[in-house]
Amino acid sequence: MNIQIKHDLTGINWNELANLYWEGMVAELLRIPRPQAEAWEKFAAENRLELENSDHVCLAYVEERCVGAVHALSDGVRDAAIFGLVVHPEFRRRGIATQLVQELLADLGPVSILVRPDAASAPIFRKFEFRALSDVMALRHESS
Repeated sequence: MNIQIKHDLTGINWNELANLYWEGMVAELLRIPRPQAEAWEKFAAENRLELENSDHVCLAYVEERCVGAVHALSDGVRDAAIFGLVVHPEFRRRGIATQLVQELLADLGPVSILVRPDAASAPIFRKFEFRALSDVMALRHESS
């Protein structure tokens, strides 16, 4: 399987990317049906903004199909945070997530990086020597 990693958002099929995040993350975590009409458009628009407003993006393609993604925010000097690591369920266990993280870490360079992995992605980050911290705090606002 030939995996191509893209580092920009040129020519992105935003609906395909939103569907990747829905099928690979939201549907599995929340176990709810995909929204329809306006609710789907809102989800897709918010997904697009997340990536457009990120400093770094890595997208994995197999035969021109986007099958994985991850993005990060960084000050470029000291700190960064990684978000949204996702691989489509049909393409898991093939090293795609590992390759995405590896590429993103190279893009970020030598900065301290925070990530809030789920149980499935934590082992991937451990491969890159990420470790759990006990002194991190967060404030989460729920989407309306």
